[in-house]
Amino acid sequence: MNEIIKNEILKIDTVENRQYVNARELHMQLQVGRDFSTWIKERIEKYSLIEGKDYQSCSPNLGSEIHGGQNKKDYLLTVQAAKELAMVENNEQGRKIRQYLIKVEGREMKEAIKN
Repeated sequence: MNEIIKNEILKIDTVENRQYVNARELHMQLQVGRDFSTWIKERIEKYSLIEGKDYQSCSPNLGSEIHGGQNKKDYLLTVQAAKELAMVENNEQGRKIRQYLIKVEGREMKEAIKN
């Protein structure tokens, strides 16, 4: 079952009991100032993120591409990977996002203990 937690900073998607952050949305919130595809590819390589463990790649909604344009690729980051990428941006927004994600993890652990 898919569940979405909306908040003032980032949307957290829960898919098959795992929480994910959309990397494109994280990039926008971090105010990186570089294009998304270059940024995410460099981060995946530099920080040795592993597909299937740290992130999932997927195509955005079908039919959203303009004819003749390049196909977009989206990435769903685990909360842990999103925290790491927020931290390494080394800016105020990155610190806020990281703190928020730490709180999300804490709530998730409390829920798991209850069940």
